[in-house]
Amino acid sequence: MENKKKHCISIMLILFLSILYVLPIIQTNSIFHFNDQDTAFHLSRISGLSNVFSSPVNYNNFGGNGTAMNLFYPWLTLYPAYLLLSLTGNLIMTYNLYYLFLTFITMVIAYFCMFKIKKNYFTAFTFSIIFSYASYRSTDIFFRGSLGEAVALAFLPLVFLGCYYIFYSDFKKWYWLTLGMTLTVYTHLLSVLLNAIFIFIIFVISVYFINNKKERIINLIKATMWTVFLSLGVFIPMIEQTLFVELKVPKGGVLNGLLVSDYLSNTLNNNLSYFGIGFILFILAIYTYNRRNYLSKIDIFIYFAGILTVYASTRLFPWHYIETTSLNVIQFTWRLTAYATLFLSYAGSISYTSNIKNNNTILKRVVLLSLLVVMIHTVSVNLLLNQDGKNIYDKGQATSVSQSYVHTDYANKESLNHPEVVRSKNFVIDGVTKRLDYSTTDSVFTFKYNNENKGANIVTPLYFYKGVIVEINGKKVESSLSKYGTTQFSANEGNIEVKIYYEYTLLARLSQFISFVVLLLFIWLVTKKDPSVYNSSATP
Repeated sequence: MENKKKHCISIMLILFLSILYVLPIIQTNSIFHFNDQDTAFHLSRISGLSNVFSSPVNYNNFGGNGTAMNLFYPWLTLYPAYLLLSLTGNLIMTYNLYYLFLTFITMVIAYFCMFKIKKNYFTAFTFSIIFSYASYRSTDIFFRGSLGEAVALAFLPLVFLGCYYIFYSDFKKWYWLTLGMTLTVYTHLLSVLLNAIFIFIIFVISVYFINNKKERIINLIKATMWTVFLSLGVFIPMIEQTLFVELKVPKGGVLNGLLVSDYLSNTLNNNLSYFGIGFILFILAIYTYNRRNYLSKIDIFIYFAGILTVYASTRLFPWHYIETTSLNVIQFTWRLTAYATLFLSYAGSISYTSNIKNNNTILKRVVLLSLLVVMIHTVSVNLLLNQDGKNIYDKGQATSVSQSYVHTDYANKESLNHPEVVRSKNFVIDGVTKRLDYSTTDSVFTFKYNNENKGANIVTPLYFYKGVIVEINGKKVESSLSKYGTTQFSANEGNIEVKIYYEYTLLARLSQFISFVVLLLFIWLVTKKDPSVYNSSATP
């Protein structure tokens, strides 16, 4: 009972801190979009989820060309944002409330994951605020508008907890890794790749000094296999479409690394338009080094993993050996800062609350740190929002941008060479470019045409994927990929009404069903195997 009371107090404080975290943007009643960042992209994703359970395509977002973004960019963990939009009818309120919800979830997950490892309320709370208020996470949210990566960060402590159990503690609790990785799969695939890389590296290093090697390897494989089957609903439809047509996919970047001088200056200034660990973590990392004697060997290993990850994100690391490999898909070396933030937050929260036997003293230290973190965060966000190079969306602008924003990733590759068809929404009928009136709902694109030629070939400005359905006067007809990289079909003579829409393929539906059944089995297995999974006071 005492444990539940303490947890309830912690949760109430976390809710209060979550409100303080997003307060700088909520009070503006606006959405800030910095040039060349991702805010508009994710606004379009949110508004485009209205029909996602019946169709992977929404004609009222991403410029209306029928991009199947929801087949290639996981959307399940973003769906609560659409539910908020349905309730409020206000995209600005939705966007800001979703970040409030996300911050609360991030802090709660971080708190309980650390508590399961260390069984200390103060350490868990400290880790929660340091990790969730970290500079890099704020950069993702307030500067980059990188909603997918920000959500993935919420599940990073779960991945960490799962790895901690498998590598260093009770390997029978492998399911925490499955849970964390599966949630990441349904959020942000690039984060899945980065998680897998870090898990592999840490395992290779750890395997030399861990006990029960065979059992730990078996349980790591078990966690991986469950993750794969739980994720079939994402991977199979994506692979199916990629093999069906040639698509424009995101390219790898040039992995230069960050300049050390810039890194230090921007970190000390807690500049949220940069990608460093931030002032608090920088000072805490130095503090932790001086108190490393109070850390266990595993904690010290994790601490130095954080230091090495910071090093790896800079130009001191020989990235030229890697940038020509397939790993350049990570695009930017500063993405590693997410993992440096995790490792240093973990070690820092332990060092900050360790070897202090008086609870009143620890409480004062945690309160002081919380005040400092909130103050620096608030000042840094306000400084960021006053920088140049941004657009400020009101309610009408946010809605307009979410519908008109054009994003060409996962479009038919050849369509990029024909903007006169795609961007201008022109039709090509028997080789002649024409403008036709059309109407759209979220799911259906409709137009009428008086066809004077038998067997006329009609090229539309809509992308072509497996699962596209073309109906002429209520009857389905064959369609194909045109030389313009869009959907084409043949029509008989006379007045025609054409409806074009997309459905999930049979294989996609089957993979989704399999993942759902596996989820039910996973829940049954975990609750049967370990009923204490819901009890945060259980021993790790």
